[in-house]
Amino acid sequence: MTSPTPRHDLYRNIHKGLRAAMFDTVARIGRTDPADATETSATLDQVDRLLAFMSAHVRHENEHVHTAIEARTPDGARRTADDHHEHAESLASLRAQVLGMRGLVCGAAADAMHRLYLDLAEFVAENLQHMRIEETHNNARLWLLYDDAELVAIHDRLLASVDPATMAEAVGWMARGLSLPELVTLVTEARAKVPAPAFEAMLELIGLQVEPARWTALNRALENADAALAA
Repeated sequence: MTSPTPRHDLYRNIHKGLRAAMFDTVARIGRTDPADATETSATLDQVDRLLAFMSAHVRHENEHVHTAIEARTPDGARRTADDHHEHAESLASLRAQVLGMRGLVCGAAADAMHRLYLDLAEFVAENLQHMRIEETHNNARLWLLYDDAELVAIHDRLLASVDPATMAEAVGWMARGLSLPELVTLVTEARAKVPAPAFEAMLELIGLQVEPARWTALNRALENADAALAA
């Protein structure tokens, strides 16, 4: 008996990238020496990038994924849409928290860093539960309401709305968070859809983000895929 063909999943890749970003950032906060001003500043910069990445992700889901669900099932995305309202408030609070930490010294910096560690970890925990709901309940609705060609079109419109800085952040974290076969598929699909200069920039970014062995394996897999198409 053959397994059913997997449906197009709007959430899978970007959520893997988000998880990689969240886990790495929480761990980085935990190991940061608040007495080291350079290290602390770099860590806070990463937190700011994560918060911007997550804010953009919430906005893109609201505008494209939730809109798609509710176009055919009114209030069908209510649960995760309500979560997004709470997430927006939490993200604003965390951004203010990070801003207030700039320039703190000695014990105040240490206390603030630990509070940030606990608060961001709690926010991550909430997001892990939220993303699981999206990957189960929301996907089930999308697969019922739309065929795969329609889902690909929704995804393409979403990608077209992403600004370059957010796209670079997403690609970097997905390069570290996806399995090699998933990364190969992502790169192969991008090569077929984006202009050559943008694709070359994407490859360069991935090369900077992944370890040498993974980069070598990715290039080998792409070469094998090209050879298979040419045969």
